[in-house]
Amino acid sequence: MPWHARAVRRLLLTAGLAVAGLGALTACSGVPADPIDAARDLPDAPAWVMSSSGTDCGTAEMQGAGPLPAAALRCLRTASDRGDGATFAWTAATTDGDPVPTFLRTTAAGVSIASTGAWDSSGASGWSESACTGGLMSVTRSGCGG
Repeated sequence: MPWHARAVRRLLLTAGLAVAGLGALTACSGVPADPIDAARDLPDAPAWVMSSSGTDCGTAEMQGAGPLPAAALRCLRTASDRGDGATFAWTAATTDGDPVPTFLRTTAAGVSIASTGAWDSSGASGWSESACTGGLMSVTRSGCGG
């Protein structure tokens, strides 16, 4: 076999191994298939995230900034108007593509948000919680607006 044929063969073999290795790394990245469910099971999750009560307004996968989905806001407002608590959860990806699950709840006391960076490879890994003093109207995909 001529030297250039061996070189091409070696290059193709190396490229194949690199692609196979990349697949293995992706499979071992530790990111759960459902980050919202996995976040609820984290030992340091807030109690209200682990076992939510009231109306379940669903979950969503979101991108970018902006308001919450209209259907989720309607559900949260309807429950609030009835005097019931409600929850909604969403996942947004970081610029690196890592999922950040966020949970919102409404109660008679107001609106709270909790999120975890447990799977954020370049950010804080713990939970953050905040009260939205502006109520539901102040909530965006990135948290409390005021």
